[in-house]
Amino acid sequence: MSTSARLRRGDPERIGRYRVLGRLAAGGQGVVFLAAGDDGRQVAVKTLPWISDEAARHRMATELDLLRRVSGFCTAQVLDADLTHNPPHIVTEYVPGPSLDELVRSEGPLRGEALERLAVATATALTAIHRADIAHLDLTPRNVVMGPDGPRVIDFGLAHALGGATTDSPIAGTPAFIAPEQLAGHPPRTAADLFSWAATIVYAATGRPPFGDDSVQSVVYRVLHQDPDLGPDIELDGFLRSILTVCLAKDPAHRPSAQDLLYHLVDQAPMDPAGPPIRSQARKPARKRSWVIAVAAVVVIAGGGGGVVVLWKGESGSPAAQASAAPARLLPPPLYAEEAEQAARNAYGIVNSFAHQTLDKDFQAVDAVATGRANVEYTGRLQDQAQRIREEKIVRKAVPAESGIVAARPDRVAVLVWGQTTTSSGSSHDYRRGGAILEMRKVATVWKLDHVWPREPHLNSAEMTTGEWPSGLMTTLLSAASGSGARAVALETLTSAGARVFRLNADETVSRLDLVPTGRSFQVGSSRELGVS
Repeated sequence: MSTSARLRRGDPERIGRYRVLGRLAAGGQGVVFLAAGDDGRQVAVKTLPWISDEAARHRMATELDLLRRVSGFCTAQVLDADLTHNPPHIVTEYVPGPSLDELVRSEGPLRGEALERLAVATATALTAIHRADIAHLDLTPRNVVMGPDGPRVIDFGLAHALGGATTDSPIAGTPAFIAPEQLAGHPPRTAADLFSWAATIVYAATGRPPFGDDSVQSVVYRVLHQDPDLGPDIELDGFLRSILTVCLAKDPAHRPSAQDLLYHLVDQAPMDPAGPPIRSQARKPARKRSWVIAVAAVVVIAGGGGGVVVLWKGESGSPAAQASAAPARLLPPPLYAEEAEQAARNAYGIVNSFAHQTLDKDFQAVDAVATGRANVEYTGRLQDQAQRIREEKIVRKAVPAESGIVAARPDRVAVLVWGQTTTSSGSSHDYRRGGAILEMRKVATVWKLDHVWPREPHLNSAEMTTGEWPSGLMTTLLSAASGSGARAVALETLTSAGARVFRLNADETVSRLDLVPTGRSFQVGSSRELGVS
């Protein structure tokens, strides 16, 4: 967020329990103030228009509750809100730094690693936002803050919470970052954020939006009817250019999900603009079960060359449905395991992220997501390195990209999480991708991290392998998919089109296997190495 300006006459000295320090921004829906809480922590307080209708206020309160669920990684986390105060306001984490718009205007377009970091960080933010069943609906370069620990997305979900798009226009007052379906008046969905994301990245790389920045009428026409102008001078390699092209598709059904976008960015895998991408929207969003589609299997056998063949019983009336063998089910993980997986993703980022200037707060953050056992392990390891971290001014940021459930029982769940870690010291940056097994324990009603197994997983013990899940044919399937020497296999998702699993290999690589139906069978159709621990 921009450096705060002095308060103006009439500005409040306090908003709720927050002492106002200065102005950060002003727009059509209110003013954003820099403020401090009772503990001295600086926050951003955004005033909101007064809502007199009680039902509308209740709906907005519900939306704001959803915003609080969004992980703070690569976003400015929502901390507090009060809709009954005059003025109503929402409190978020304060992120010092210029907006992307300000940075590009003052220093020019981003290049190389800086552009790639921006793309990955903003895609990570959208993934977290969409996992909470929220759409941003106002993603522009003004709503990306170039913070000291990397880019952060702000103001997510407020457009929907306030009942429509914000009146704060995008750059130069044009609809340059708004998806075609929004301009056409259709109800926006999360796919609109992918269009806005791509337009924002093009702006960051070129200094101009992909559909121009002249008159409103001209820009609207281009967004609705013309191809984006990526420009011959744009410094984008093939994989990023192809991703931007797909995300700027006119048809929202042809854009990827945020999760798929993040996967392609981290793996530097191009997208095919010729047709709709494979979407992971069947992936588990918060509060919804994507495991509804269960595959009715007949038998599982190990195929030649390490492949896995699963004979299955299809829908009624299909040839596969007429199989004479008695059907059995590939049972998905129970709902509590999905809840533990979400907690594991959050914990992965927290325990692997720290900064030299916030080590004490980093210890406190781990305490909130970990059991006493895990906290002792973490703080002991980090305190041994604390002096070096402070002296060398080290900052580490971990971002979870993919995850899957390895094994589950009601009080304990093992989750395989794969992501990217960026370690910075001065001007040097080190990027690593890899996976680890996080063992989550149920503490009262909350899932907490109990242990991290980057090498030898604890799930090999009889205690875990005799848990509630996997069982039956699912155990056979995961065992067959593991091949030789793998330490663990995790199920990412089951869909009517097949299954996706992750495999933690003996050499510390992580592979993704897509199991696809071929006729009446299931086979490992593709295998991709995701990264090294």
